[in-house]
Amino acid sequence: MKLYHSSNSPYARKVRVLIIERNLGDKVEVVAVDTSDTNGPLSKVNPLGKVPALETEDDGIVLDSLVICEYLDGYTKSASSPGKVMDIHEKCFIAIGNGMLDVGYAARMESQRPENLKWQTWKDKLFGKINRTLDYLESIAHTIPSEATIGAIGLACALEWLQFRHPDGDWLSHRPKLSKWAVTFGQRPSMVDTRPV
Repeated sequence: MKLYHSSNSPYARKVRVLIIERNLGDKVEVVAVDTSDTNGPLSKVNPLGKVPALETEDDGIVLDSLVICEYLDGYTKSASSPGKVMDIHEKCFIAIGNGMLDVGYAARMESQRPENLKWQTWKDKLFGKINRTLDYLESIAHTIPSEATIGAIGLACALEWLQFRHPDGDWLSHRPKLSKWAVTFGQRPSMVDTRPV
């Protein structure tokens, strides 16, 4: 299998972390691509030009970070050891992580616009959504899994990406429980090895 990614994509990072956590490094070749190259290898497997994209031998192309994570997570399980079925709480953690990334990405695109076209009110609204979500996560921090579930990986990658791309945001300093979880989870070798630069 081949995973097409760009090194600073938090969506692709979730999959890269999962590959390490599930010991799939010998089964998945990780290929860095330039998402702006419309003639490059990525456009041949994903016409949207988005990462991550997984090229498989048996099931063709698998797109979207969540679908790829579920595919690879299932790949590590056998009929005799099916593992834990994803429950509603796990799915909610996945949705929260993806939602924060989507909102954070929109805020990043807003900040990249020419100065005369920037809309601060819109950016403030987006950051308000992130801060309300972080407050919610602080209130339920004791329920966030310490093991490397798909939801926990997604949350950790989203939190680190926010700090990487929006370093001026005061994301965790007044959220001690969430901060402690994020720091602890961020020390996993899979997180250290895939940290954006």
